[in-house]
Amino acid sequence: MGVFNLVFHHGGSFVQDGHTYYRGGSETTVECQDEDKWSFFEAVSLVKDWGYEGFRLWRKILQTDEGFTNVVDDAGAVEVAKHCMSCRVHGDLWVEHGVEDMMTKVLVPNVDDFSTSSGDDSSGNYVDASQCFNDSEEERVIEVEEEQFERVEVAVPVSGNRVEIEGKSFRFKRCASKDPKKMKEKSKRDKVSVLVPKSVLGSCSKRATRICEDVDYASEELESSDADESDMDDKPSKPKYEKFRSELLNKDFQFKLGMEFISLSEFKDAIRDWSVLNGREITFVKNESYRVRVECKSKCGFLALCSKVGGSLAYQLKTWVGTHTCARVLNNKSANSKWVSKLVVEKRKSQGKVKLSEIMSELRQKYSVGITKGKAWRAKAMAEEIIEGDAKEQYNMLWRYAAELRKHCAGNTVKLNTERPHPTLPLRFGRFYFCFDGCKKGFTKGCRPFIGVDGCHLKTQYGGQLLIVVARDPNDQYYPLAFGVVETKTKESWRWFMQFLMEDIGEERKYVFISDQQKGLVSGFEEMHQQVEYRVCLRHLYANFKKKFGGGVAIRDLLLGAAKATYFQAWEKKMNQLKQIDKKAWEWLMGVPTKLWCKHSFSFYPKCDVLMNNLSESFNSTILQARDKPILTMVEWIRNNMMNRIANSVVKLDKWKHNVMPNPRKRLDKETYLSGEWLPTWSSGDLWQVHHPYNGLQFVVDIGKKTCTCCFWDLVGIPCRHVVSALQYQNLDPEKYVDPCYMREAYRACYENNVSPIRTDFQNIRTDFQNIPKQNCLRTDFQNIRTDNQNS
Repeated sequence: MGVFNLVFHHGGSFVQDGHTYYRGGSETTVECQDEDKWSFFEAVSLVKDWGYEGFRLWRKILQTDEGFTNVVDDAGAVEVAKHCMSCRVHGDLWVEHGVEDMMTKVLVPNVDDFSTSSGDDSSGNYVDASQCFNDSEEERVIEVEEEQFERVEVAVPVSGNRVEIEGKSFRFKRCASKDPKKMKEKSKRDKVSVLVPKSVLGSCSKRATRICEDVDYASEELESSDADESDMDDKPSKPKYEKFRSELLNKDFQFKLGMEFISLSEFKDAIRDWSVLNGREITFVKNESYRVRVECKSKCGFLALCSKVGGSLAYQLKTWVGTHTCARVLNNKSANSKWVSKLVVEKRKSQGKVKLSEIMSELRQKYSVGITKGKAWRAKAMAEEIIEGDAKEQYNMLWRYAAELRKHCAGNTVKLNTERPHPTLPLRFGRFYFCFDGCKKGFTKGCRPFIGVDGCHLKTQYGGQLLIVVARDPNDQYYPLAFGVVETKTKESWRWFMQFLMEDIGEERKYVFISDQQKGLVSGFEEMHQQVEYRVCLRHLYANFKKKFGGGVAIRDLLLGAAKATYFQAWEKKMNQLKQIDKKAWEWLMGVPTKLWCKHSFSFYPKCDVLMNNLSESFNSTILQARDKPILTMVEWIRNNMMNRIANSVVKLDKWKHNVMPNPRKRLDKETYLSGEWLPTWSSGDLWQVHHPYNGLQFVVDIGKKTCTCCFWDLVGIPCRHVVSALQYQNLDPEKYVDPCYMREAYRACYENNVSPIRTDFQNIRTDFQNIPKQNCLRTDFQNIRTDNQNS
């Protein structure tokens, strides 16, 4: 790479006086031009920066050119650069003014015919351009001066023939005189007159004056036109190049010489898209920070060059040979994974999940482009990263996310645990717990002390387990309470999770938990036996039972009947029937404490007779689409889902006009329907005896104490069929005897506290915690690790 200097002759004209030469005007030297960046459009840009429009460039190299040669492309401009580099001289370019089409090549410049020059070199030592012209030529120069130039008197330099004006270098002529007296007289002059373009002279000061005068006018558009500026005689119109607009790009888009681009990346994306749409393969011959040269991979002659314009931040298409003569290709390698990912992003935004086969099929049908399954997979991964963010980087953002949650609501609980397996190793992600303030308040005010606990796998490359805690709202629907991300479900991780959960919900009440037989969770509940009661999900209990003794409708129905029995005698009857069918199965089931799976042994205070952890599993299926996302994207999905659900629940409550919520009302309606089979007999006061006329069963109802010997009313809080029978005999409304935990007031208290919204630019929040290295996002060697825990 080399540099060279150029002298531009401008402001004058070509004249014919025996031979063609350039007369008048000024000379401007442009120094240190990079040979690799030099092009025809670079030269044109320099001349236009001086305020010229409608011109043509000429060169004259003594070794190759007999006369002036028109420069209309990169080849001509490069010849000048090569001559400068090889001969170590300044290059020369002459500017012919008053030309409409600068791109049309002509053989000779437009000239004026003069018989002889009337300028007298003997008139003095210093003669400027106008003193060497005859009358007719002087009139022409004066006309040019009035339009675009201004005469400036400057001090004569001690040596040389160059002066500096407004940071630009201009050359003037020193002419000798045959008369020694005139030479001596002119040598005493201390100033010389030089022609300077008006765009250079005083443009800054005059524009500043104009801005000060129009201080009341301000446009928000950077490129908006100002009518006042059109009246400024001293400001020539700037060159107008077509700017690239990505929204117009299609198969028939026309690139044009001089087209401007914001960046080289925009040009590369545009030329790649256009090539793929037209079924051609391209290759980037030059791909540098300041220029990009593109050729056809088949060497058919297609060529494009986009490079930086001078010292500006603009990029311009300086070479364009846009005709392909090669054949169209199907397996176009220019359609790389990055290009395909843009299409996948658009499809994901509208459709959600996208299969690899759908990507490959759509590209072949719409764009006639065939790609491999591997390329489709990489494009899909890129699209997911664009939409959901970098999965590795999101672990570092957890600190800032926690700070943002606490900033908007101090009651939000966020705990982040990092671990250092060895003092010499960096920190790595361990566990993450979060519980929103609105959920905590809603649970304590409106929900029963019954909690479902479950865990599910995260479907990311880093794995892990998502722990969830779900309560039951007054409408017997799930109410998400707390969440945790841990490495695996172990006794240690469950203990860590339950510790923060109990701190959030308080230890004043006794709680009932239900879950499947999670590893480590049962032992954790046993350690907390004074504070909690534990139930086993009947579905998982039956799954273990089935593995040992096989299935069958008879055994399944007996097991389910025993579990649903709300009083001891009904349970005992079902168990005896099971004993007659399979004694080993009966012995195994008798070994499981009844308080874990039988309704007749459940406590009455939580007002919940649930046998299966259905609500937790239902919520697991709800967040299934979020479990394959990066950790922060998943947490945000859960937060947004809860925020929206709470807001919608308030709207639904306003539309419900009854005191008892819909689902408890359905259970009450069922009991009311079945109450017709039972006959009540009044004993005394609030005591009633209710019997069935056919099966001989009878129960004692105490309306005052809200009890029935079938234990359903005590266990659930909804009047059973026996109670309803007695109430209807007295013309009393059963709804008034439903427990308050099912009423609309409890539902409103549950959902009156919202999940606080947050902003999205929390990446800039500063924290005092150390970042988690990307290669240590989740640990995989869980056994025998001694940890140095750090909780947020």
